[in-house]
Amino acid sequence: MKRTTQNDPMKASQPTEQTVSDVAENTTKHRMTNQTNVVSEDTKKSSVSKAETGDDAMYRDDLASYLFHQGTNDSAYEYLGAHRIEDMWVFRVWAPNADKVALVGDFCDWEDGIAMRRVTDGGVWQVCVPVAQAHKGDFYKYKITNGGLYYLKADPYGIFSQTLQHTASILWEIDDFVWSDEEWMKNRGKPMHTAHKESVYEAPLNIYEMHLGSWRTRGGESTVDGRHYLNYREIARLLVPYLKDMGYTHVELLPIAEHPFDGSWGYQICSYYAPTSRFGTPQDFQFFIDYLHQNGIG
Repeated sequence: MKRTTQNDPMKASQPTEQTVSDVAENTTKHRMTNQTNVVSEDTKKSSVSKAETGDDAMYRDDLASYLFHQGTNDSAYEYLGAHRIEDMWVFRVWAPNADKVALVGDFCDWEDGIAMRRVTDGGVWQVCVPVAQAHKGDFYKYKITNGGLYYLKADPYGIFSQTLQHTASILWEIDDFVWSDEEWMKNRGKPMHTAHKESVYEAPLNIYEMHLGSWRTRGGESTVDGRHYLNYREIARLLVPYLKDMGYTHVELLPIAEHPFDGSWGYQICSYYAPTSRFGTPQDFQFFIDYLHQNGIG
């Protein structure tokens, strides 16, 4: 996740010189094509091959796919999933055994969808859709066909999901959140209190483990039907005074990634990169973290 702060502009990460020298030859061999499926705004079902512009962008994608198939890409979420790049949404999904893959959603045909193109030997499929056609907040899935049967699947690298009875991924962006926790980020490796001379790793911790869905609810009502949840922002503002009063230094959340069952503690995760939408948007979750950090809570 890229962090935009009030003082520092967001900067795109670049591969290190060592990384380039280590894998340049292999990524060249690994690449199947330099072309990308692009869907025109005028037609939702046709796709046109278009050479990807910029050697840097091409190399970055090749490096990411090479490391992913090697099993060493610890930032695969920046490559797979749905990402806005200038005036395009780039969708990528790994489906190595698929005969064909289509993107279906609010912005196209939920039946046939938009054909995706296999862009690596290892089974990554890709398509680009103009931002004029696909909009933030649209629902989408992948239609994966194998052996004559098709399956509608949510995006395993999606960052925002429907919940409860609905299972689609939601097209979203997160880089527009402005963080205000510079002091926390700068000092998190230092003693937490001026009275402590030891490092943060040797200072005493008092960790509060909590389940967001049951800590407090709106009006104290049951959330069994999916209602009465507090928002991430509301929880943050209620939680901080309690933590300070009790002397807690850190919070440990029970599983926060998206999961299907409201009655659980969240261990049945179905989307590892999406904070559950029960309590709001990804930006609301970012606010939760930011607000705790601003108040000295880890």
